[in-house]
Amino acid sequence: MLLGLSLLGLKNPDGALRSFSNALKLEPTNDDARLNVAYTQILLGRHKDARASLGEIVKRGKYQFLERVHLNMGLTYLEEKRCDRAIPEFRAAIDIDPTYSAPYFNIGKCQMSTGRFQEARASFQRAVDFCPGCLEPQLELATVAHRLGDKKQALNQLDTILKAKPDAAIEKRALALRRQLSR
Repeated sequence: MLLGLSLLGLKNPDGALRSFSNALKLEPTNDDARLNVAYTQILLGRHKDARASLGEIVKRGKYQFLERVHLNMGLTYLEEKRCDRAIPEFRAAIDIDPTYSAPYFNIGKCQMSTGRFQEARASFQRAVDFCPGCLEPQLELATVAHRLGDKKQALNQLDTILKAKPDAAIEKRALALRRQLSR
């Protein structure tokens, strides 16, 4: 398991999948390993396989973190641009843990993709409320504020993000949005 997590950190999902699969072979009832297999399958674009892995966890009915299973199930559908199937999975995760920020964030992404910007704003705000240090939901909140014409909120959100010293990818996106707002 630790090797698989290390390989994920090194951006080697193929190696991580092999490692997690080996852990699962050694202990077939290890739902943590099965969840990691599924997540890695999502990274590799193997969404149907991921849903099968996640379905095994649900079928066993003993995993203590089912909200993570529903989140990952939703991610498989989100990656396939099937928000009609993703949102119910994200809502199932929220039903289990109403303070889990990731499902709110992903619901917001679905809402953004369908032009439901006010709803997306509320979803991203919930994600930020439950994870104030998470910069990606803050960036999406700034993006939706921009789309709704709320330049002041977007700029304030971007200032917060940039003061937090984000990683290079988020900083690049935040600066690009700031340039758009300055035009």
